[in-house]
Amino acid sequence: MFMKNGLLTLGIVILILSTICIATSWLEYTFGDIAVNCIEKIRHTNMFEEKKHINNTEVRFDRSTQISLIKDNHNPIKRSNATKLNQHEDKYISLNEKCVELIPEHNKINANKINIVFVSINRRIDELLDQSISTVDYYGTGSGLMAIEPFKSNRDKFNFFYVNETGWADLSLLNKDYNGIGVNSEIDRLSEYCNLSDVYPIAFIDHTIVSNADHGGRIRIGYFKTPRPNVVVHEFGHSFGLLRDERAKSKVTLRNVSTQHENCYYSSDVNCTIVEECFNSGKCREITVCFETNESLSDCKKNSMWSDLIGSGCGYKGTVDCPLEYVTVTEEKCEQEEDSYICYNSTNEILKDPQANNEVDCYLGCDSMNSYRSTFSNIMISSGNYFSFGPSNERTLCGRIQEITGSAGGVCKDLCGNDCIDYDPAPSPVTPLSELRSATASN
Repeated sequence: MFMKNGLLTLGIVILILSTICIATSWLEYTFGDIAVNCIEKIRHTNMFEEKKHINNTEVRFDRSTQISLIKDNHNPIKRSNATKLNQHEDKYISLNEKCVELIPEHNKINANKINIVFVSINRRIDELLDQSISTVDYYGTGSGLMAIEPFKSNRDKFNFFYVNETGWADLSLLNKDYNGIGVNSEIDRLSEYCNLSDVYPIAFIDHTIVSNADHGGRIRIGYFKTPRPNVVVHEFGHSFGLLRDERAKSKVTLRNVSTQHENCYYSSDVNCTIVEECFNSGKCREITVCFETNESLSDCKKNSMWSDLIGSGCGYKGTVDCPLEYVTVTEEKCEQEEDSYICYNSTNEILKDPQANNEVDCYLGCDSMNSYRSTFSNIMISSGNYFSFGPSNERTLCGRIQEITGSAGGVCKDLCGNDCIDYDPAPSPVTPLSELRSATASN
């Protein structure tokens, strides 16, 4: 009798579970994302460790460190799942328990993609996720990678992963000898969990180092209390785009034609001289001062990598018609001092037309004082400058995208048509990534 009652009870339980499974499948099939959203909430009730909003995206972390993203309008981006495959030719999946998909159902593993892998050195995984989501800026609402062209209109060319393991290194003697203290080796070890080609590791390090990048390789980001995605964008320009800093550095060796770079045009007609600079302390140093000449400006306008783009980016294409006119802006700033705030008026000069920053012309000062850059201001001068790479740098980046993935869309179509690799009219063509992987670090 007892056996019969036990079997009857078991049968009822199985029947109820089967009914729930059938109903769940019917709901998902009939009502799509609405049902999936409800079901996911039921499945994960009381399982979330924390819930945050990052870049207008609700991010929920559960105990398995998988993530569920729900947009502000509460239409779900389906939850990342490392074991269940969608029935598509291109599989959306985390590679393994260590190499986890950052944006659920975005990655296409078996396609030619630019693989960005976020890793953490001496920082918690939840901090890594905060920084990574802000850096990707998937919807382009902030100052992250997918908010700037040409990446914004080529989002489908990228895969995004994070490594679910904290790397450890001795940071007590941290300097620019990253290999010597194990930082680079940890970055490499962690990124190898994502066994893919064309991997660009971005490491968030628990140290106030100056963020920097290897040309064609690793990016090392120092500690910030809040995410600074624009810093990563600048460093990604070095790593992925092989672009140089576009601010003039008086202490470095002056450039010559043998060290021409992707985004800096050297002209031998620039007039440079060495002068002595002295300080109130009595100490003096030699610095280099360079002056533009009519010949150097004409050389740049005629022979630079962006000569065909001059006048683009603002106003009428082909005409430099956006003057660099400044206006003085006064705004109130307040700072906390003990238990009170002190407010004062702060004045600053800004361009009357911010778009003038983006107009292509020849501006002296690019990595060195005797080279030209293509726009007045852009993010390769520093991470706090005008949030654009500028048309010429965008075209270079389009070439990188096409080199890896086979094509480049969006703004790249306007800049270089269907061939962004060989489009460059300059004497020095776009250099293949493979030839520059071992280049020195930039910051």
